[in-house]
Amino acid sequence: MQFGQWGLHLLSPSASSTRTAAERTERSADFDPSDVVIGEFLGDSDLLVFAPSEDGERRCLVAMPLDSREDWFAVGPTIANFLAKLIQEGGQKYWE
Repeated sequence: MQFGQWGLHLLSPSASSTRTAAERTERSADFDPSDVVIGEFLGDSDLLVFAPSEDGERRCLVAMPLDSREDWFAVGPTIANFLAKLIQEGGQKYWE
């Protein structure tokens, strides 16, 4: 989904694996071993992360490049829930 100059690009399984490995290496203090990067937001450097080690609304997170994990936005308990909310909001960043 694209909105203005930004949008969400869902990664293929191989691209997700590559990006997840890179983030775990570069930001090991923030990324848990079970985290999976599943998307990139266009127009900024935010990432959509599935975090199975988290509970409730924190299972899907928007990770900002300069913020630590505790400051990442909680965007839903499931990927489907997050995508439904994103579509409902017309692609706008409802979590900000």
